[in-house]
Amino acid sequence: LMCPPPGRGIVAIRVLERRRGLINKIKNKLDSPSSRACYAVEQAIFDALGRPFDAPVGIHCEEAEDVLFLRAVNGLADQTNPLSVAGAVGPPFSLIPSPERVLMYVQSLTGMAILIGNAKERWLTEYSKACIQQADTIIVDSPRCESVQLYKQDEAEWIHLNNDDTIKLSGKDGEDKAINLMLKKVRSGRRVARLFADNIDFFDKGYKEADVLSATGIRYELVPGVSELSAVLTILGVSPFQKSGQFIHIIDGRDQVKAEKALADMDIKDMYCVFNATLSLPNIVAALKRNPFIDDLPAVMVSDAGTFEQKLIRGKLSEMPQLSVAANIPLHGMLLFGESFRPGTALDWWPPRGPLSGKRVGVVAAKLTEEKRHIINQSITTLGGTPYLLEGMYTRMDDDLAKNMDRRLSNLFEKRLDARGVIWIALLSVNGAKSLVASLQRQRVDFRSLGKVRFAVLNTAIAAQLESSGLAADYIAERGDSRNLGEWLLKKLNSRDQLVVVRGGRQTSVLTMLFQMANLSYIDIRGYETVPIQMDRMRLVNMLSEVDLLIFTTSASVETFLRTLLENGIDVEELMRRQIALIAQGSITAEALEKHGLEVTGASKDGSITELINYLSSYNHSNG
Repeated sequence: LMCPPPGRGIVAIRVLERRRGLINKIKNKLDSPSSRACYAVEQAIFDALGRPFDAPVGIHCEEAEDVLFLRAVNGLADQTNPLSVAGAVGPPFSLIPSPERVLMYVQSLTGMAILIGNAKERWLTEYSKACIQQADTIIVDSPRCESVQLYKQDEAEWIHLNNDDTIKLSGKDGEDKAINLMLKKVRSGRRVARLFADNIDFFDKGYKEADVLSATGIRYELVPGVSELSAVLTILGVSPFQKSGQFIHIIDGRDQVKAEKALADMDIKDMYCVFNATLSLPNIVAALKRNPFIDDLPAVMVSDAGTFEQKLIRGKLSEMPQLSVAANIPLHGMLLFGESFRPGTALDWWPPRGPLSGKRVGVVAAKLTEEKRHIINQSITTLGGTPYLLEGMYTRMDDDLAKNMDRRLSNLFEKRLDARGVIWIALLSVNGAKSLVASLQRQRVDFRSLGKVRFAVLNTAIAAQLESSGLAADYIAERGDSRNLGEWLLKKLNSRDQLVVVRGGRQTSVLTMLFQMANLSYIDIRGYETVPIQMDRMRLVNMLSEVDLLIFTTSASVETFLRTLLENGIDVEELMRRQIALIAQGSITAEALEKHGLEVTGASKDGSITELINYLSSYNHSNG
């Protein structure tokens, strides 16, 4: 190990379990403020990774241009292409590392765990399916999860606990061994989906594993509300945890014989849930007549829980056949009954009482990533609203586009990396950043060789996407403004530099118009294709009749939405007549709405999802 001269603040350590004491032995040689600051970063990362950390890790922290700069690599994920991260871990002109940024890089250095409950095909949400599709390793605990294999990648690893040749959850230390297996996979850089087959009692196991993950600093996500039953219990404010001596009975109403047998000796303190109950309601009630408490037993009937089509009725169990007919409950309606469903026992915190309470919120987007879709859904629901997403296009990356991007970047780097000047790559979207990184990885480009490449991005979301891949944005446009980005690049570029713009196939921008007006030569690379989604007239009419707020995420979403209205013969002024509040994500989107004569109720500070959520969090206050 070579220690630098005092004051340089550079130390590189390759850590193995048996060498962990090495850093303490050289601590005395780190005798300058910058060196000690770098040591603090490295020690914080070792602590956050957990002990022992299975993978060989290289960590290098240095003070560069008044910023603590970290480079780290995890060599266990792929020996030929290890995980690597790089970026600032402290604010400028400060030798104090930011704990949040250190934790972010620790998380980037490892994989991620997603815990998904009730992983049976008929109860999976679209988000849950996407999580399974993106997983590198899938760990299941029951044959009832086998049906979800149709969503996994062909190359994804499938581990079935409780098999003869794997860990037995019921055996001694079985649960701890399962958690250790998951940690080992995550720490090697894999995205792990842990699927639970149980209906309700998975909450206990899920949260125990989540507690272990949170203590290690590893990224994890718990997806408990994936079943319709879980959603109903949450809406009703009924605890999903079984009380002492209480049981939860889940019954398929289509099997009349089995349903009647299960209900004949019911215990009113238990919780009963009957799926597909509508047709069988008279028989179910008849089977329960022998119980003297039947007339007073509280019951709930619900269908399409958590959606715009949701129907929910309360009453006595004996009244449910008549009430369900009057409410026109569909055949797949769910019947729940037991003392737990007596009115007045519901928890105070549901439905959420926030600034969007009682409001239906439409979100119009040109294209949402799976992550943003989940964040918007979760945030609006937490604030008390009911989300309604409408997307105008989807993203597609085909082999021809990928090959073309690989070829053009390869030619560019071959000619320009050793030449004078730098290469500026302008990125206009998160999908563009993803396609760029994917191309670099396919070509096995060593990121350290990109010393002459600079990245200028439109917003903080794109910068975060680059950062998660081990790259860093050199300039982020103010307020997510394309004009600001273009004008900054025009001032920055000189005759020796090369400009590259990565965008979607149908994506247009003020940026490219500025370059054309300035007669600036640039390389235009299509990173992906955007394909419009045809929206039918009835769906648009229904949405306009239901929503109280309409959020537009980008100027492209405004153009797509209004064009679709006109194509379907719907007057744009219909938005104003219905007094729908129009919310813009950022000033650029607000300007696009006002250009069409639409009155904007409010706009977030910039185009980031964070500022949009901040605006919605104070919606009632900021709008009187």
